[in-house]
Amino acid sequence: MSTLVKPVTIPREVADAIEFLRRAGRDNETLIYEVINPTRGYNDTLTHLRSIPFNTLMRALLDGYERELTEEEQAYVRIAEAYDYCANGRGARSHAAQDSAYAQGIKFTLNTLNIVIPGVNDTEVRA
Repeated sequence: MSTLVKPVTIPREVADAIEFLRRAGRDNETLIYEVINPTRGYNDTLTHLRSIPFNTLMRALLDGYERELTEEEQAYVRIAEAYDYCANGRGARSHAAQDSAYAQGIKFTLNTLNIVIPGVNDTEVRA
C-alpha cells in the first residue's frame, strides 16, 4: 500500500533560501549541517531556514514544498472563488439575479482597475 505524501507549505522567504542554497550546489546534508551548526553564523539565508520548525524543514527538503501565497495572491483566490460561486449558479436560485449582478460587478471592478484574475476576466478584451 502506498501513501501519497503531500508537500508542506512554507513561507516564501524559506523557499527562496532553499532555492538559493540549491543553486549554490548545497545538497540536503550540507544544507541541514549549515542550519544546525551554530558556527555557521546567522546570515539572512540561515535565519530564514531556522525560522520554521526543524521537522517542517526536513519535510520540505525530502517531500517537497509549496510556497505560501502572498496576501495579494490570497485575495485573488478569494475573488475568483466569489466570482465562480456567483457566476456559475452555485448560490440559491432565489438569489440568481443578485448573484449575477455581483459577478458582473466583480468583473467591472477588475477591468476598471486593469487587474486580471484567471478564470474571472482573463478573456476580456482590453482597449
